Parts: sequence; structure tokens; C-alpha cells
Amino acid sequence: MGSGAHRIDNSFKPLVVTGASSSTTPFPAVLAQYIHVDDANPRSAEAAVSIGASLRNRNRSNRAKSRLRKVPALLTLISGLNSDKNGKKMNEQSIEQHAGKAKLYVDRVRELLTQVRGWCEERQLNIWSDSTELNEELMPKYSAPKLAISTNDGLTIARIVPMGAAIIGAQGRVDLIGQFSRHAFLYHVGMGPTVAVTVGTMRAGDPLRKPILSGVDGDGWYWIEASVRRAKQVEEELFIELLTDVSDYEFR
Repeated sequence: MGSGAHRIDNSFKPLVVTGASSSTTPFPAVLAQYIHVDDANPRSAEAAVSIGASLRNRNRSNRAKSRLRKVPALLTLISGLNSDKNGKKMNEQSIEQHAGKAKLYVDRVRELLTQVRGWCEERQLNIWSDSTELNEELMPKYSAPKLAISTNDGLTIARIVPMGAAIIGAQGRVDLIGQFSRHAFLYHVGMGPTVAVTVGTMRAGDPLRKPILSGVDGDGWYWIEASVRRAKQVEEELFIELLTDVSDYEFR
């Protein structure tokens, strides 16, 4: 090769290139092992430095592209963290909501059983109180009261057992269970379950609500007369009638 040329070989070159003017110029290590520089010609060093600068710019560009490629993954990670945080918050709110629903149901069951105790004791029947654990879907486990009704000679004639708060079309259910039959008591509020109906040319934004059951008039426990789908509020006379039906016990 002629003077002033540079060639590719496998010889090692130090990290500083010296030209004819004896000035020193930084030389990238990545080039030092590949490029032989002619010390007698300054242009040789200038060419090496130019190549080094080009490589550095290329490296910067590659690093920038690498960072850009990482952005979607980073955004996905941040989105996932936010989603987990929001999901956890919603889950906590849901748990609190269902826990409140369970507590309200237990209070309503306890109120009913207090009434039943009074009605039975007036007729010389014995009451045995206990509790049961309920495990309903989407709700934490909780305990609700139950009771057994027995005669003076120790014969159990019926039990009242809580069935749960998550009931379709009602706010809770308890069952009166005897040897021969059982009856469900459902808790309804207001008019009970309703359906939307359209009358004539009513606007879509003004739906009319119609009760599914007749007989529901205010909050309380109801027994449904199946043959006519009529609800009757559970009061003393109806309860004793139903207790007789499930137990075949003859009251004096």
C-alpha cells in the first residue's frame, strides 16, 4: 500500500493514534484491533477518528432504538400495575359491600327469630338457639342464627334455618323445616321484585315498574302462596298454620 493509506489487518493498535505533527488523538478501542494507521501521514489518523465518530453515532442510534423498543413493554408494565391497583381497590369495595349485605341479612333473620320465639313460648313450646355458617358466592363466610322448636317432652317438631342473603328476586331467605314439609320465607323490600313494562306510546326513558308478586306491601318476611303467586307477610297466625303443616303437631 502507498503512503497515507490505511489497511485492515489483525494487528493491535494502542488507544492513542500519533500523527506526523506528534499530536495525540483519542482512538476507539473497538477500532484499534482492526485498523493499522500509518504514523507518517496525519490523514491516516483523521480517517480513523472519522470512522470512530461514525461508530459512536451508530452506537448512540442503536441505544436510542433499544430504549424505544423498551417503551411499549414499560407502558404495558405500568398499565398492568395500575390495573392491579384498581382491581384490588374494586375487590376491596366489593368485599365491604357484600359484608354489609350479610350483616343486614343476619339482623333481619334475628328479628324474625325473636318474633317466632315469642309466638312459640306462648304455646308452651321450647326454643333452642344455635348458629350456622354460610358460604355464599362472592361473599365472605359468615354466621347466622337458627333455632329448633320442640315440645315439653323433647320432641323436635321443626327448625328454622337461614339459607342466605344472595337470593334471586329477594333480599334473603330462611326455611321452616319439619318432618313432613318445608316452607320458604323470603325477605322483600318495597313492592318486592318488579319488571319494566311499556304502555302505549310511553317514552323509553319513562319505564313503568310492575310488581311480579301481589301482596307485597312494605319491607318484611313473606311466604309465597304458590298456586296463585300471592305473597303473605309472615305474622303469628300464618306462622302457626305453616308450623302445623310441616310438623303435623296439634296445638291445644
